[in-house]
Amino acid sequence: MADSMADSMVASFWGPVTSTTELCEENYARSSYIAEFYNTLSNAPCILLALIGLVNALRQRFEKRFSVLHISNMILSIGSIIFHATLQHVLQQSDETPMVWEILLYLYVLYSPDWHYRSTMPTFLVLYGAAFAVVHFFVRFQVVFKLHYIGLCLLCIPRMYKYYIQTKDLAAKRLAKLWVLTIFLATVCWLVDRIFCKKLSLWVINPQGHAWWHVLMGFNSYFANTFLMFCRAQQRGWEPRIIHLFGFLPYVKIQKSRKREDGYLLDGRRPGVPSRLQSMSLPTRKEWKSTQYLVLGTGIDGKGIVLTWTFEIPPTAPKLRGGLGEFEHANPALDQPQIAPELRGGLRESRHTNSALTPS
Repeated sequence: MADSMADSMVASFWGPVTSTTELCEENYARSSYIAEFYNTLSNAPCILLALIGLVNALRQRFEKRFSVLHISNMILSIGSIIFHATLQHVLQQSDETPMVWEILLYLYVLYSPDWHYRSTMPTFLVLYGAAFAVVHFFVRFQVVFKLHYIGLCLLCIPRMYKYYIQTKDLAAKRLAKLWVLTIFLATVCWLVDRIFCKKLSLWVINPQGHAWWHVLMGFNSYFANTFLMFCRAQQRGWEPRIIHLFGFLPYVKIQKSRKREDGYLLDGRRPGVPSRLQSMSLPTRKEWKSTQYLVLGTGIDGKGIVLTWTFEIPPTAPKLRGGLGEFEHANPALDQPQIAPELRGGLRESRHTNSALTPS
């Protein structure tokens, strides 16, 4: 570590080291152009994994949030490469700021399906991310940054656990367990590199704990993204399956509902046959004041196929007096929600039998 700190005072291709953080790797030991050689190259697997996830999300037309999530993983890794190659304080922001932005994206993906006011969450997260970037650029805070980042990560855990217990697919559950395992191992590598740096520097071969942190966190992000894509596909009724690329790298394969043909669905069902509504997320008493309320519902058709859809409830209905059992529709959009995900005409169009839902 002493040698490393001495090296930081020596001018190099990028100039003297100005970053507030130095890891347990000798500076410019392998190249005069790369300050921390192994910490720089260890980001390459992260970019490759994010690229594989992005291609899968685009090819199967997942929602844009997942493409943005994979891209944010790549941006974070590229920013880390820039920082560890130069050890310049200005470029340190290219590593640390994307870390926070990435976690904000995870919070959006995790919590947005049940968020009542759909426009407020992305607006708040964008403003929060922008404000953090400005403050973090002008203020050098190391401990506060780490505590802030850990706090944001902890906010993700309850929702990940909820998805885990709701998922019955064993392969998907294995992804969640791999997510926990990789973040645990990555944290151990990071802590060992930080706490025992002086002793590790005396070894013949430095184990490069921070480089292993990068690799393991790359897999951690990939497992998390794949698990969340599986859960979202289940919510949309896309019949997701976990299969493996090259026999070992898991990814999600989905099967969306097919289109109508000659008045029938391609699986033989007539459109408009009533489906049974099984569950529905309802607004609170205060939320009835809004002009409309989009509700996510799940149901089951005559063949036992799980369906999901969104529909409007008028603000004049204080509660569903008849309960879920009275809700019967004859709207084709509800029988094939993947084709028509929203009832733009509201519940008038669904010909329901529950008087509490009738707009006044």
